[in-house]
Amino acid sequence: MFHPLLLFLLVQFCKLVSVWSVVLDTRSAHDKHGIRAEACAELINHGSHFGVEVEVGTPGQKFDVVADTGSNTFIIPSCQCMSSGACNKDDRCFIGTNRSSTFKLAMGPQGPLPMYLAFGSGTVAGVEAMDVVQVGQMKQYMKEGIMLMTNHALTFNRSFEGILGLGIPLPKVTPPANTDQRKKATAGVSSERIQEIIKKILGGGIKGVSGAGHLSNGNDAWPQAVARMLPNSPPGFLEQAGVDRFSMCFNDGRNGVLRLGPPRLE
Repeated sequence: MFHPLLLFLLVQFCKLVSVWSVVLDTRSAHDKHGIRAEACAELINHGSHFGVEVEVGTPGQKFDVVADTGSNTFIIPSCQCMSSGACNKDDRCFIGTNRSSTFKLAMGPQGPLPMYLAFGSGTVAGVEAMDVVQVGQMKQYMKEGIMLMTNHALTFNRSFEGILGLGIPLPKVTPPANTDQRKKATAGVSSERIQEIIKKILGGGIKGVSGAGHLSNGNDAWPQAVARMLPNSPPGFLEQAGVDRFSMCFNDGRNGVLRLGPPRLE
């Protein structure tokens, strides 16, 4: 017969081991033996593109994101994007604060870190955050960041709940090292203007979103200025999870399969 105190300590130890196992699972794509984990996810055929269902946060919030081999960033819409009218109110959106226990907003000297990305179909603005992302059976804590979309000007007339970037990782760009270089990188943009840019990205939408697929407020120089100010976007899901290969099986008129971490061909 166990002593009550000993039984209590044993239960607490088991709980601690269980929690630590979950933490390890959200920070590595390897299994407990150090072997590369594999995962599969259904590619949902939307006609114009294929999507993947992912989960973000703890507990997980589900999104049908575009499987994009031409980019390398993981993007989901913030509910701020819906409330401002910049995103489709019928799409699902992410809530981090007071909803996800693993959510953290990336902060810089001037507050949340803004992000600005350009795609062939338009532009996306948002902020950088960290949280758990799950694709199929593979779960990864994205400590190097994901993009929470707060505004966009994409020429995309369908439901849009984000992007799973599967493209080749971009080379790291070293920020300007000295004062003269930094001044040159932000030439023609005053500190007040920079603050205005950040407020527009973080605030309720950017005025003057044109149907031509670019963000404008009467001065087209500011998006380029943001791009110069923020040369490095966070690594994508595959890069942060340590996955160096994947395969995609497409079916005409039917769903396909995304396979992460398949074994090398002999």
